[in-house]
Amino acid sequence: MTEDRLTTHETKAARLMVLYRLRLEGQLSGLSDVDLAAAFKTRRETIWKDRQALKRADALYNQVMARQPWADKPGLTVQEAAAALGCDQGTITGMIRGGLVSARKTRGRWRIPAAEVDRLKR
Repeated sequence: MTEDRLTTHETKAARLMVLYRLRLEGQLSGLSDVDLAAAFKTRRETIWKDRQALKRADALYNQVMARQPWADKPGLTVQEAAAALGCDQGTITGMIRGGLVSARKTRGRWRIPAAEVDRLKR
């Protein structure tokens, strides 16, 4: 096998990533399995299986996210956390991006669990 050829697993992973991006961009629903199979040079059944794999991945993602510490509470905004800690919003954002603070983006805004703010107060 030459270095420029993809393995079977790499090919499947690449196909799934393309399907995921198409879905994010809202273009996947307009494409038939036949059209996608032609584009990927694979069988229609393979595309159907890939779509099923995306559905299973979505379900798994939802299960994992439901177990996160912030799932039961929305958490504090960056502004609220900064006020509680007596520091600048930029400091909090920098700590989030640096991985020092556990946070989640919801609807384009960072949410910090109250327990995380309590930890930082100590």
